[in-house]
Amino acid sequence: MIELDLFGPIRLVRNWGFVGSKGQEKVEVFPDEAKAAEALKGWAHTQRDGRAMETSEATQVVL
Repeated sequence: MIELDLFGPIRLVRNWGFVGSKGQEKVEVFPDEAKAAEALKGWAHTQRDGRAMETSEATQVVL
């Protein structure tokens, strides 16, 4: 979910976990909404393909 922080920055907030548990949350801050939307789109693409990124700065390997 893309949120506007009270102090101005744009935040990309991701939550996950089992139903009934506290779960986990990851927050990334971006300078503008376009960059946050691009990051969200990239993350959604990895989830659809069944791949998981280990770091936020993962590189794509071209074979």
